[in-house]
Amino acid sequence: MLVSLVEIYEDRKLSNEVRTLGRAQKRQYLLREISINPAHLISAREDSLLKSGSPPQHSFPEGLDSRQKFTKLCLQRGNYGWDVIVVGDLNQVQEKLNINTKKILLNG
Repeated sequence: MLVSLVEIYEDRKLSNEVRTLGRAQKRQYLLREISINPAHLISAREDSLLKSGSPPQHSFPEGLDSRQKFTKLCLQRGNYGWDVIVVGDLNQVQEKLNINTKKILLNG
């Protein structure tokens, strides 16, 4: 089962063009829809680099609320992990991925 999320990623081409032109070095970010298989999820955590109140060197897509939170997902990809940053706080993403975070008491 695949789950659709919105990824925020750096547009390296646009960021490099800005640097080449000698302007302030702002990192340009774009949004795109991605599909994730929750079975390949290794970990999920709040992304502190892109959290609200981020440094001025980040240029976010137009219309993205400055209070928006982001979650970094580490996905298994063969022998190594792959990190993806998605829009939404940790609880929203866990809910969307249908991850039950309630603790269960095991009777032994």
